[in-house]
Order: sequence, then C-alpha cells, then structure tokens
Amino acid sequence: MIDKPAGGGQTEILPATWRDLRSLLELERLCFGRDAWPWVDVLASLSFPETVRFKAVREEKAVGFVIGDLRRPENLGWIASIAVHPAHRRQGLARLLLARCEEALGVRYVRLTLRPSNTSAYASISPAATGRPTASSATTEMGKAPS
Repeated sequence: MIDKPAGGGQTEILPATWRDLRSLLELERLCFGRDAWPWVDVLASLSFPETVRFKAVREEKAVGFVIGDLRRPENLGWIASIAVHPAHRRQGLARLLLARCEEALGVRYVRLTLRPSNTSAYASISPAATGRPTASSATTEMGKAPS
C-alpha cells in the first residue's frame, strides 16, 4: 500500500518481519527511550503468529511501525505498540499505520492504551476513536461500523 500523507513524501505501509528487528528496535528506542521494549520483546512481536505488524517506509527507511495483537475469542484487537520517528510526525503516518493494522486484525473492536501524558498521540489518533480516554483509564476503544 502506497500513500502520500499530508506534508510528507511517498510512504509505503509494508508487513514487518524479524528481518526488520534492527531498524524497528532503533526506532523503538528513539521513540520510547527508557520505556522501550527490550530486543527480545520486539523480536517476539515480529514473530508470533497471532500478531500483525506493519512498518511505514520512506526512501527505503522504516520511519514508523505498528504491532497489533489478535484476540480471536474476544473478537478484539489490541495495539501493542505504535511509533513514528520524530522527524516524520504530524504527517498522518500513525493514522495510516493504525488503519492498516485495524484492517489486518479484522475484528470489530481495537483497543489502544496510551499514557495520559501523551497528548500528541491522543490528538493524532482520537478522530478514529469512539471512546474518549479518561484520567483513570488511558484505554481508547476504536469501533467499526456494524456490518
């Protein structure tokens, strides 16, 4: 899938695999600092069968990624992680990644947990959300229209 988000160059949303470990781990550390997942967790998320994962690529470089966890018995998806390189933020990449992940999960509801202090992520993702996070719960549920 190739998109041209506002303010950015051509972006490809491609499946991520274990071969992307190094670049996604670097991006994870850049975006999350001391809260970044350890390498083994990133590798696991790129390998587990019930996980969907995509990367946003510009000029052959990963500039964002999303990891979604499929929970079939609950007909639920959970966004385990989503990140965009600071130099590529505010250009619609998080929304593109989120939309592609939701499509691949193929479930009615998708949940995403954010820190209440992460106001830029709330602003970026909230148009897709049907629930509003509260101070006591930083979980937002994005519902799809009934089929």
